[in-house]
Amino acid sequence: MKVIIVGAGALGSVIGACLARTGEEVVLVDVPNPHLDLISRQGLRVKGWQDFSVPVKTTTDPSQLREADLLLFLTKSMDTEQALKRVAHLRIQCAVSLQNGVIKEERLGRVFGSDKVLGGLTLIGAQRPGPGVVEWTAEGITYFGELDGKRSQRGEQIVDTFKRSGLKAELREDILSLEWSKFISWAATGMMSALTRLPFPRLLQNPELASLLVRMVRELSRIPEARGITLQDCGPHRTRTMLDKPLAEAVQEVIQAGSRMERAGSLPYHSTAQDILAGRRTEMEDCIGPLIAEARERAIEIPLTAAVYALARGLESSLGLSRDR
Repeated sequence: MKVIIVGAGALGSVIGACLARTGEEVVLVDVPNPHLDLISRQGLRVKGWQDFSVPVKTTTDPSQLREADLLLFLTKSMDTEQALKRVAHLRIQCAVSLQNGVIKEERLGRVFGSDKVLGGLTLIGAQRPGPGVVEWTAEGITYFGELDGKRSQRGEQIVDTFKRSGLKAELREDILSLEWSKFISWAATGMMSALTRLPFPRLLQNPELASLLVRMVRELSRIPEARGITLQDCGPHRTRTMLDKPLAEAVQEVIQAGSRMERAGSLPYHSTAQDILAGRRTEMEDCIGPLIAEARERAIEIPLTAAVYALARGLESSLGLSRDR
């Protein structure tokens, strides 16, 4: 399968390395940076969940590419529009965004046509300690699905390709439910991680923060519910559990989830905290901003979430990382 991955960050690199290792025709596309440069010269090193090195094709000039069976988008959300302009000429069979947020399919559909777009999300955990190297911190699973809820041959082919490469994958008929179920939990913990700069398991184990997380998820759940989308538990994102159990029990579930992660020897940082600690602009404005705006438009009250968002964005601005600076 010809696979073009736009965005050679931690997740794009792990997925690209696994696919390339089993013989898929993979090209990593990104803007010029030391990570991509080192991959082009020395190959890509993966460590953590698995440990291997593999040569992977790279390019900073996608105008030289012509077609792909699968176009995967893994750029930071705020870089999507610019990246789409660089690959809009491609002839593709299908496109999938594994980015954060819930407007990602709409963006791809405007360029390639909605019939070319599948839904997708990944629970793989990864971080990039230095150029040419990625640390695979959580095995995770990647979900794909047609946006109309039907099963399809192309979806099955993508899942089979991922599985052959050693990546867990599953085709789902409820992809929008999964995307929203992950996203509102990701959004809440992302804002909290930016403010606390705690490793993800430690954030979950703090009783006050666990309580705040549950209450924020309950606020945010009203937005997909207004769209007619039913939420569920999605991997480590225990969204349905946080909604259904009494507050005290839901808080204990969150604390226990953090304890299990740490006992397993995993202390990863949320991607938002990774950005803050590295002095990079986060995805909060591009991913969470539309969520805040939709709540306002629908007259859904989310006071805790709005306050935490304002504080997190204020921190980003104080560090000189916001777009306004």
